[in-house]
Amino acid sequence: MNSAHRRLVWTLAALVLLLVLVVVLDSFPRTVTLPPLPAFMMQHKRLPAPDEAEEETQTALLSPETGSLPSTETGSPPETEPPASETERAPVTEPPAETAAVVIPDAPDDETLALTFLGACAPGSPLGSRAFGSYNAQSAQNGADYSLSLLAELLGTDDVSITANTAVLSDTLDFTRSMACAGPAGNADVYADASVELVSLAGFSYEADAEAALADTCRALDDRSVRWAPDASRADFEMKGFRVAVICAYLTRISGRSTEISLIRQAAREADYVVVCFRSEADDGSLAQEWLSAILRAYANAGASLIVGLGGAMRPTETVGGTVIAYSLGTLLDGGTVTGEDAAALLRLSLRRAENGRVEPTLTWIPCYTRKAGAWLPSIMPEGEEKEQVLRYLDGQADSPYLPS
Repeated sequence: MNSAHRRLVWTLAALVLLLVLVVVLDSFPRTVTLPPLPAFMMQHKRLPAPDEAEEETQTALLSPETGSLPSTETGSPPETEPPASETERAPVTEPPAETAAVVIPDAPDDETLALTFLGACAPGSPLGSRAFGSYNAQSAQNGADYSLSLLAELLGTDDVSITANTAVLSDTLDFTRSMACAGPAGNADVYADASVELVSLAGFSYEADAEAALADTCRALDDRSVRWAPDASRADFEMKGFRVAVICAYLTRISGRSTEISLIRQAAREADYVVVCFRSEADDGSLAQEWLSAILRAYANAGASLIVGLGGAMRPTETVGGTVIAYSLGTLLDGGTVTGEDAAALLRLSLRRAENGRVEPTLTWIPCYTRKAGAWLPSIMPEGEEKEQVLRYLDGQADSPYLPS
């Protein structure tokens, strides 16, 4: 075969390959539907989520008249164009369905003392990361107060709000030495701006520079006038004619009970009402719960009026001799992940004094989403089946806090 023949063969082969390529390309669709951005990317870009039109009134509990977050000097979300109404977006044949209302407990009167308990909060990122999409990046962009902004009205109507902090808050430590959630000291604003009166540090741990991490975190809270309580400690609140003792503890299988039981017995003699707020090594769900139940029942028998778990996945309650044991409210704010549980609960304790002088407690559960309104943005569940499912689960009448899929 001479060179002219070879060139002809290669030319024909190239034409055949080109024809095949055209046929293959023509078989692909002309348009491609891209997947939606992850929720946390939408949050940072401040774009409306796909279902935001239906969720707007569910999460707009802070300013019912305008449906927007309240403005503050720092930390308020930047103003954006309001989303178009349903009638502006596209013609519809039927009016949009009404959105279920969010119910917030009434503010207590002068004779009622109201305390609200929140699940544990970790206002930081693993390794203290400030990369795009991290909790610390969101906090820097929107303000540290942003994460609890949808609960601010509720927490502002009570007398005392209590939670547990599990993140290191420091401007000096090298966070790359530990995977624990960590952030700048300014992240403590999430508690101050949400009117949180007591932060439990029971169970606070940091593998590297443990003493410095605890000292810096306490300093960050002190600088913002947020009261904190270490492990095996008691904090009293005296107001409206009541004295409430709050005992903070971290429980392990091998931890002794004598210190906490002594605190409970003394508090029962001195206070009108005794609350034990705890975290435990069973919070991650990896350990059997029998040992924990035994310890908490001993606390109830020692004189605790109410026992509240502030960490781990939400768990049902039980009653021991008149003492309600709420094993876990669920983790409310976890800066270490954008996935995981999307349900937690707040617990409102209201105390009134009867005519005979006895204290009459009332407990109100307030189910919450942890991320439906946005990454690291807890919001109160509206009235409906999802809320009822959580309430059934807390009461031991359902196996899961979530509706069957």
